[in-house]
Amino acid sequence: TVSATGLVIAKTTLVNAGDFAIVDATGHSLAVSADGTRLYVTNGTTGSVKILDADPTGGHLGNIILTIPIENPTAVAVAPDGKHIYVAATSTSLPGYPGLNSTYIATIDVDDTSPTYGAITGTQVFAVDYIITAMTQSADGTRLYATGYRRIGAQSHLNSTIATTTPTSGAVFTLSTTNPGAPVTPAYLTPTAGDTTSYPSSITVANNGTVWVTDQFTRNVTTLSATGVVIGTTTLPGNGGATTVLTGLDNNVYAISPNISSSIFTLPTPGTYYQSGTPQIAGPYAANPTDHTLLYIKYSDGLHIIDMDTHNAGDPGRQLGGTITTYNISTVGPMATATNGTIYILTANNTLTILAPQAITV
Repeated sequence: TVSATGLVIAKTTLVNAGDFAIVDATGHSLAVSADGTRLYVTNGTTGSVKILDADPTGGHLGNIILTIPIENPTAVAVAPDGKHIYVAATSTSLPGYPGLNSTYIATIDVDDTSPTYGAITGTQVFAVDYIITAMTQSADGTRLYATGYRRIGAQSHLNSTIATTTPTSGAVFTLSTTNPGAPVTPAYLTPTAGDTTSYPSSITVANNGTVWVTDQFTRNVTTLSATGVVIGTTTLPGNGGATTVLTGLDNNVYAISPNISSSIFTLPTPGTYYQSGTPQIAGPYAANPTDHTLLYIKYSDGLHIIDMDTHNAGDPGRQLGGTITTYNISTVGPMATATNGTIYILTANNTLTILAPQAITV
């Protein structure tokens, strides 16, 4: 924190608040409540969603509060009111869909004062043979955006040359949270629509309400309107795919394309980008704080904190796009951040690593 006269009056750093066993196999996705007190981790291997204490100041950080059984969960998002979560999952045994590999959203009550706490209070089937890889929602919480691919092993309907072990038909599904029965139409991420090799892996909403999704097979970042209509595509350079997209400052988004030096890209509008970050090859996972001024990303030597604050780029000592500090974390998986600055990282050996903010005496 800097005073009006330019004097540094407060500093904050991140410290390792602990490494916590998740008990079973490492989670697939995670989300944190708006107040930073609860973390939700899905695990498709064991078929569960875990609720963990996420508060670094409460004395119970990392404790598993509740394990909720749910078949094949793959992604999770927290409703703005914090009272329920949305979990994307698949099942072959849902009533009304016998023998079909149904893709659905489960609404789970996570209000610990509610009589239905921990229970699935609603399900909405919206596709068949799809695996949802990531979800996000509109700022007002009225729309849920789920992206995924046709299930590996499901035979292509249009192109018999595509192997059943290849993800295809990447799409974004826009669902209404206020009218769960409303029709859901997929927006495909490739020009030929269905049955084209595609693996969307990350999705976010920019400050102007547009939706952005990465495809790690095609290096494309697709932009959609708030209603779920494709309005543009950006193809990033390099040999790898686009793996992560995050909300940035203003109406920008940040995208990660591994396997290329300076793997961080800022996208102001569909079709335009510029590179930033250190000249290294990044890993596929990244996250950023809610003010979007930093980027947390894995490089070969650890987790880097990157300065992305273009609004204050002229401050003395700033290194816009450069590394502020590095944390020695060898394996970095999916991450989530809380409004208080805490970072939650799925790491190796079934472990959740938590970095919490700590004040520094000036």
